[in-house]
Amino acid sequence: MRISFLGTGTSHGVPVIGCSCKVCKSKNPKNKRNRTSIHIKTKNTNLLIDTPPEMRLELIMNNIQHVDAVLITHAHADHIMGFDDIRALNWQLGHEMPVYSDKKTLESLKRIFPYIFSKENHGGGIPQVELIEIKKELKIYGENIIPLPIYHGKNLILGYRIKKFAYITDCSSIPDQTKKLLTGVDYIAVDSLRY
Repeated sequence: MRISFLGTGTSHGVPVIGCSCKVCKSKNPKNKRNRTSIHIKTKNTNLLIDTPPEMRLELIMNNIQHVDAVLITHAHADHIMGFDDIRALNWQLGHEMPVYSDKKTLESLKRIFPYIFSKENHGGGIPQVELIEIKKELKIYGENIIPLPIYHGKNLILGYRIKKFAYITDCSSIPDQTKKLLTGVDYIAVDSLRY
């Protein structure tokens, strides 16, 4: 399994607009960070977690030309505003992109991007997606995906476990039931915005 961290910045990205702190003014390339997203390549599939505003650039910079499915953690702007760029991935895939998340997030995608899901929109240029609600552990192209309910503030959102790797972003707390789902992981990516 190969994991590519496409973006590791805050919801503003780094540097932040109008900020003149040492980090934002730094010339160090490690201080130039896009909004959060990862790509996971396994023997069976290519998965993308989240579609941030810089998704197009992240995929180009990392030479990722093919994605089989998209997992969304939650519907905040820094995690979904690149959703329209799934259009280019459709060309490579040749069919609708399967997009997985919880019911609340999928409903938000329909509300935020109504033109994608409208029956009256007959023009081209929209992503072709199939929204699939995650209710329990699922298989995508033979890979087991375990949804990890976590808290982002008071909102329940999803992290994901693929094999012995867990990805948890925007986390303020991890419920006890989810901690049990993390048993046996070798690697876990957890955000660390604040103490």
